[in-house]
Amino acid sequence: METMKEADLKDIYQKYSGEKAGIFFDRKNIFVFSSDDLSGLFKRSLRRVEDASVKRDFPSSLSVVVKEYSPLGIACENFMPESGSKCFYFNENGVIFDVSPAIISELFVFVKDKNLNIGNFPFQKYSKEQVDFILAFKRYLLEESGALVDHFEFKDQFKDIEVFLRSGARIFLTEDQSPKDQARATAEILKNKIKGDLSSLDYIDLRIKNKAYYKLKQNAGYKTGTSTEPDLQ
Repeated sequence: METMKEADLKDIYQKYSGEKAGIFFDRKNIFVFSSDDLSGLFKRSLRRVEDASVKRDFPSSLSVVVKEYSPLGIACENFMPESGSKCFYFNENGVIFDVSPAIISELFVFVKDKNLNIGNFPFQKYSKEQVDFILAFKRYLLEESGALVDHFEFKDQFKDIEVFLRSGARIFLTEDQSPKDQARATAEILKNKIKGDLSSLDYIDLRIKNKAYYKLKQNAGYKTGTSTEPDLQ
């Protein structure tokens, strides 16, 4: 919590707000304000502020408690370093709230999104369920197989998700089935069908209920084929 002087709050008020959130009586050093209006002013003025509460600490100061958005993922138009791609931070609820550099870090989950015409911050881009899904799949796949996810891409019209592994292989998922079950099915194919040789894998497709299909690269040294195992429960 940070305690601010009335003069500091007045400056924020005059600089950012076109609304009448408070009335100042300079000669008497009195500030009359609506705490809800002033809290909203902080959220609108500072893009990283998710929530703010304001109260008066008598006799002469105001206390402002600010909760910042916590970045969980980064959405970019393109992940090629030379592309000059626009990138944005989003939180656990799928809210985009600030511009991000195009970085690679294990601390974040990454989404490729060609439709990032963001207007004002904050912006509800993804659902919490979508964010929970990709986080769970990334975690379970790492636990079950050691395979690393590079980034995800949502295919909104069909509730499909395309996963890009660090090896270059792709996995096609559906939001209609459990991320844990789909991660286990992926891990079983990686271990039992391609014997851990990720460079030989073209893609795995799990979008058909209770089925798992895979395709190997033509030059992988294996026969290209499909599998209907393991079944997804």
